[in-house]
Amino acid sequence: MIFIMYDCPGVEPALSRIVVGLPNGGGSVSVPVGTDVSFSRGAACEANASVHSIGVSPFSGLAPQPNWVETSSLSIALEVPDHVRAGQSLHYQVVLTNASGAPFHFRGECPSYTEDASRTGRKNLANYQLNCSAVGWLGPNESVTFAMVLDIPADTPPGAGSLRWEMRSAYGSGEGIGTVTVTAA
Repeated sequence: MIFIMYDCPGVEPALSRIVVGLPNGGGSVSVPVGTDVSFSRGAACEANASVHSIGVSPFSGLAPQPNWVETSSLSIALEVPDHVRAGQSLHYQVVLTNASGAPFHFRGECPSYTEDASRTGRKNLANYQLNCSAVGWLGPNESVTFAMVLDIPADTPPGAGSLRWEMRSAYGSGEGIGTVTVTAA
């Protein structure tokens, strides 16, 4: 918003606030004026006139920046089957539980997560964004469950190994760890 005021000749007025009346009975917005306010003695003052004008460009609200936290208020648990065959998909579930004493909401921004079923000599990890848009408010100790699928390559060595699911976002970081046994293809 640009506010232009010429008051010629004379002493420059002292401004401390600008008050804008909103239409349709919407009240008003009072904005403090910074120290960088300056008055121009331009062409309008040459005619010894007094000019007051205001210019408004389109404006929109700014989304508040997320408050990053180190540890998530969501606890993470994995429900993993006992075994999966190499070359097939591992179907498992991630349960996020509100471990805080206050209601929790994703606020429209779903976090990213990493699935990691790597073994010695064989990397197997994937990064995705959680599909949380349908999740409403979670009260204290309430949970939501997400279905997960991770491909297990055919050359994955057989045997027991860990599955790590990690979330890092503005909601904090956290991880859940499970154990799954890969059987030969």
